[in-house]
Amino acid sequence: MADLVLRERLVTHGLAGRYGGFVRVGGLLALIGAVLFGMTLAGGHPERAWQAFHWNWLFFTGLTGGSVALVAVHGVAAFRDRALVDGWMDGMAGWARAWAEVGGPEPVRLA
Repeated sequence: MADLVLRERLVTHGLAGRYGGFVRVGGLLALIGAVLFGMTLAGGHPERAWQAFHWNWLFFTGLTGGSVALVAVHGVAAFRDRALVDGWMDGMAGWARAWAEVGGPEPVRLA
């Protein structure tokens, strides 16, 4: 019974979160990154900017792909702590929606 009460409380508080600060900080960091990327392109070694861009692209794409694979494996193997997998999947779906909002490809619908 205590687990059910805890789960309900976590769901209620998780859905009522205020994420405005994270969005503002994330936007600021993205703006700073874009300015620094532009400055590096305009500098004497533009190949260094593209090298850093591709390295980061591969790293974060691999991280996202690994997260999706982990959720898929847990779903196929009928992992017992479904709340953990659901939370992980919701987090990845949030990143996919954010990526789509900035002009990336449409997110893949898993369920």
